[in-house]
Amino acid sequence: DTPYYSYLSTDNHLVISALGMPQSICQITLADISYSNGADNGFMETLNKNIDLGKLAAYNAWNTADNAVGYAIAQGMLAEHMNENHKQKLIRQRIIDDWFYQSNARITLSKELAKSGRENLIYDLGSNQKDILQKTADITNSIAKRINFTKQTNFDIHFPWSRLFEVDVTIANTAKNK
Repeated sequence: DTPYYSYLSTDNHLVISALGMPQSICQITLADISYSNGADNGFMETLNKNIDLGKLAAYNAWNTADNAVGYAIAQGMLAEHMNENHKQKLIRQRIIDDWFYQSNARITLSKELAKSGRENLIYDLGSNQKDILQKTADITNSIAKRINFTKQTNFDIHFPWSRLFEVDVTIANTAKNK
């Protein structure tokens, strides 16, 4: 029933174990590049079960390995100079976009649209944007509520270009998310 494959190898389990080390030993910047355009669900589920995702200095799973690695390096380098709340907010934003949306909501919606013969909407949401946005919010919020790091995160999603390829995630400025 899982709509994805995972490259969760023995080596990945070692990485997850290492990520459990105290932050005083090292800052972890993670570029999740098993797939283009999103996270490795199996890796992230296992990572989430074994560490507090808030311990990451940076997380990225962008549309290309180059983008994910480049952004992860920059975010990781800046993390030590960032206010802790801003760092946590940025990590939440990347997790919601790269894992919850790109690897789950977008894939689910793309498959639903293709199955119903409306795959043209993937590239131009047109007058269907409001309905698709609601489904997107339902899927991403459902995932966010079961992940400890994001379960109390208030966020909005919108489509900046009226297509499924990308979303803009805005984390609300609440006391928890500042």
